[in-house]
Amino acid sequence: MKEKGFSFDCHQNVMINENQNIPTVVYKNKSKKLIGYEALELTSEIDKINKNFKLDIGKYDSSKNVDYRYHKTADGEYASSIKLFEIFMDKILDEVDKSLSMMGLLRPNSLMVAEPLALLNTEEGPIEDKAWLSLYRANIKKYFSAKGFINIQFLPEPFAAFQYYKYIKKFPPLFEKKKYYVFVIDFGGGTFDTCVIETTIEGEINKNEKNARPIGASSIPKGGTNLDKLILDDLILKNNKSNSAELKRAIRYCRDVLKERKKIEDGDVGHQCFYKNYLHALDTIESGKKVLTNRIRDWSLDSDDNETINFSLPDDFFSPNSTLKNYRLSTFQYRDIFCNFYENELKKGISRTLDNSEQYLSKNIDYILLSGGSCQISWLKELITRDFQRVLNQSEFIKLNNYKEVVSGGLAIESARRFYTPNGDFADTTYNTINLILNPNDRGYEIPTYKCETLITDENTKEGVLIPSATFMRNIFDKKISWKFRLKSEPKHTLAHYFLRNTLDIFKESEIDGDNKYADNLLNIMNTQVDVKAKIFDQHCRLELEIKEDGTVYPEFIFNKLNSPDSRVKPKPFVIDMTYGDENIDTNAYLGIDFGTCNSSVSYVSQKDIALYDTKKKSSINDTMITIIKEGNYPIAYTLAHYYKESEEELRIKRFARFYENTLTLMLFVIISELQEGKKKYNIELSKYMRSAGSILSNIKQLITYINNDCHFSNQIKLILSKEVISKLEKGVSIINSDKHTSQNNSSLLEENCTLLIDIIEKIFTRLNFGFFENIRSQPFSPLLEGDFINAHGNSLFIEKMKYKGNENYAKQFAFFVDIANGKALNLFPLVLWESCNKHFDADYGHCYFFSLIRKNDGVIVYNSADGLCTKEIKPGEKTFKSFYSELEKSFAGVNKNNISKVEISEVI
Repeated sequence: MKEKGFSFDCHQNVMINENQNIPTVVYKNKSKKLIGYEALELTSEIDKINKNFKLDIGKYDSSKNVDYRYHKTADGEYASSIKLFEIFMDKILDEVDKSLSMMGLLRPNSLMVAEPLALLNTEEGPIEDKAWLSLYRANIKKYFSAKGFINIQFLPEPFAAFQYYKYIKKFPPLFEKKKYYVFVIDFGGGTFDTCVIETTIEGEINKNEKNARPIGASSIPKGGTNLDKLILDDLILKNNKSNSAELKRAIRYCRDVLKERKKIEDGDVGHQCFYKNYLHALDTIESGKKVLTNRIRDWSLDSDDNETINFSLPDDFFSPNSTLKNYRLSTFQYRDIFCNFYENELKKGISRTLDNSEQYLSKNIDYILLSGGSCQISWLKELITRDFQRVLNQSEFIKLNNYKEVVSGGLAIESARRFYTPNGDFADTTYNTINLILNPNDRGYEIPTYKCETLITDENTKEGVLIPSATFMRNIFDKKISWKFRLKSEPKHTLAHYFLRNTLDIFKESEIDGDNKYADNLLNIMNTQVDVKAKIFDQHCRLELEIKEDGTVYPEFIFNKLNSPDSRVKPKPFVIDMTYGDENIDTNAYLGIDFGTCNSSVSYVSQKDIALYDTKKKSSINDTMITIIKEGNYPIAYTLAHYYKESEEELRIKRFARFYENTLTLMLFVIISELQEGKKKYNIELSKYMRSAGSILSNIKQLITYINNDCHFSNQIKLILSKEVISKLEKGVSIINSDKHTSQNNSSLLEENCTLLIDIIEKIFTRLNFGFFENIRSQPFSPLLEGDFINAHGNSLFIEKMKYKGNENYAKQFAFFVDIANGKALNLFPLVLWESCNKHFDADYGHCYFFSLIRKNDGVIVYNSADGLCTKEIKPGEKTFKSFYSELEKSFAGVNKNNISKVEISEVI
């Protein structure tokens, strides 16, 4: 397990209120406390739901006697960000305990929390005295320590993203024995984090190896929620030009309330009403923005494609009972708003990170990795490519289909690494250079060369540099580290000192002078000058720094060789940019918490699960299995991954049963759907059909005899399922139905059947893409329709969008197998369909449902989701019941139906 490339997807997502990701929101009144989607269901009280409290946690300093009650709750009281965090996380841990208990597991005492990078500025300006990240960590750690966690780690979100690409996506170049520079962008709902990572020649990140390090990073408090507000403001002002001045005042009031600059009560009745309507509208904008983003096919900055979407928003935002009217957002308008947002906010974060890392780059950046839901807006790629040619002109963007799960997956990987490498890949490491510029008596800025008397790095010290980027800090915590330096001018009265996170070759005095122009670069924000007593200077100057585990630095200047007490001057402490790594303890499992500004998720990883993988990886079938898990049709890939990750024997049988049933069900439904096209008459009694392992295999055996060489999709099934293979599959049924699940004989049969199924899947399904069609529309001067084919593949439903041309306008609910090479699509409806549900909101495209049975006692048609999370019931009294029942009867009786059509599927969008 210690060898490189030790792991792939070794974690489990913990379900929170039946979802893998939930919104970071809280509803609190006198009688109940709700979080996530349960809170958002209270749409009538949207103004009483608390959001966006994450960043406030880093403003709270418990050592100060300050009232931090920023947020008004549903009970009319005000609560601090810390209180809201406690309510939110209490509920999360309750759900974690329930989920783990169902798996026969206890909550571990080790925890890893994703965090933004150092955030010195908020929208209100610089944070006083201590840096935001130090306070944030202290408050988070205090809470989890009280909950019994004794090993609490933190990992910056873009570093987690890197781990995800490397170990879960297995991005090949990161495993080659070459040195690479990788630029990581994490664009979430509330923050925009960027960093540059340099890999070793082995492609491994490990602080103990030379040239393996994070070499520049930055964070700004802007994200997708800020873009939503800009879109809404633009729509309101452009659709209500007659009273724009009053609207602008109302929008400023809303922004002030959202930023806690004002209380809701500070506005008049009209403004308070405007605020409530504004919050409702923001939710509408967020969901509509996602729809429009999914429709855009050409992301070039000069594209003429112009999709539109309509929003139903109040005609009069100042009225509590306003009628609704359509507000239209076009692609062009959306693009202009995003480009302005990028220019005004995001661009400076990218520029700062690339500037910080430039002194370490021996060549241009090789790859750009993206993370966070807002990265779906691909104009970001276009703008970065346009504006940063000097450093990124040879860089390749690595495309994912789903950026939302990147951080949580990377957290689990870093946790797994720490079972075998105690400090992991990124613990206790500086990710920006620490520099120092001095100005004695306001006579001019000096950049001395600092000679470190206590060797902390083997890198040659450059002018002005104290601690290089990627320095491992654990060995020097709580020790005094000293540097010698010389000054040209004697500091008789004052010494201005600027501890900077930026490189010095781009430093300009204008960044220090003026009103807060230096805030993004300066580490000691609120104290940059000390008083010096006269006649203590002899040019033998020293600087001592004592660095604490949380990154707090206590500096001291010494101005003469005698080291007398009056020659020592202590500026105020500040915090440097470095990752946090508590002293690691022996542990057998971690929780990973991706606590995001807008969405949160939890993962679980145990040493036992990874050890199981280590045993399995010796199997010759392993490479094929991993390929199926990563790229196979979703219903198969999902269940195979969950079987593969499970270490408890009883649960493994259950996971295997679902994997077995899904695989054979797809084969059965392919045969049924295609035989209808061939006009083959057969009869499966619909009233007796029940989707179970035995009945599925029995029906396949019956229908195989009808398959001939003209059956394009199912002929391969007939070739593979010989009598010998079917006999082996029947043993799988006996395993599923056996009461003695834990016997050694059954364990070996389990592995044998799994290997058999993987071989069958490879031969039958790898040539077929599974998914559905959407956004189909006519095109000018063309008889063909155009749209998107959504290729649903991988164990986490990684959606891949491809271009479609054809004659048919398919409903989004229809599930298809598509043979792209032969241009044929097989419609599986009504046996398989895609539908959303009102429980699992994080499933962007809903669930893939398999027909399971018609209940005898009440005649209800029952569909079960392929992931086992949800059931869809169609009752006899419903509108759709007759049509569904009729279609199912035709399918099971072999009544002719045109299920196969010609399609043209081209490149991934």
